[in-house]
Amino acid sequence: MKTPINVVVCDDHALFRKSVTGLLNTFERITCISDVANGKELITEMHGGLSPSVVLMDIKMPVMNGYETAYYLKENFPAVKILAMSIYDNDYAIEEILACGADAFVSKDADPNDVYDAIIGLHDKGRYMTKWMKQNKKRLLGLQRLTPRERELLSLFCSEKSYAEISQTLHISLKTVDRYRDEVFKKMKVKSRLNLVLFAIQNGIVV
Repeated sequence: MKTPINVVVCDDHALFRKSVTGLLNTFERITCISDVANGKELITEMHGGLSPSVVLMDIKMPVMNGYETAYYLKENFPAVKILAMSIYDNDYAIEEILACGADAFVSKDADPNDVYDAIIGLHDKGRYMTKWMKQNKKRLLGLQRLTPRERELLSLFCSEKSYAEISQTLHISLKTVDRYRDEVFKKMKVKSRLNLVLFAIQNGIVV
């Protein structure tokens, strides 16, 4: 008999979260042992003893988003497999969530059987290429990913801090801040700080 799979659904939209939980519980081998509204709730429950094999997790969430959560889980609960999901299937969001530690990505409009196959694949084989990932493999491989330092600067660029204040916060020169800004703008394909903030909100980097 094949091993049962304990799954946690992590999404800030209660109706969607409860619907997915109910649906997954109808599949063979899968049991949803909890559903939570954000990464902070998930991590709190896991430190309290919750032990999922797979986490089905939205990218864009308040309090603690999918990027932060994926990174934390891979650092502290490396055995847990992460299946990221989002209504936004743009290049940046998916490449970034995979870089942060997610094991696979599935669009929220995917067929339920594809989600089931992904969960089974991640649990049984440790990795899985969803249909979306296979169809978009070439364009994902062609993306320019942000470095960890650039990701840190991106968040600061989306804050209310001036460039001078960012310089003081990180103890780097204003010229260095400008150089990072130009590189982030180039990779994100934006031309202004306002456009960068809008991009970050759309992709769940900031709320």
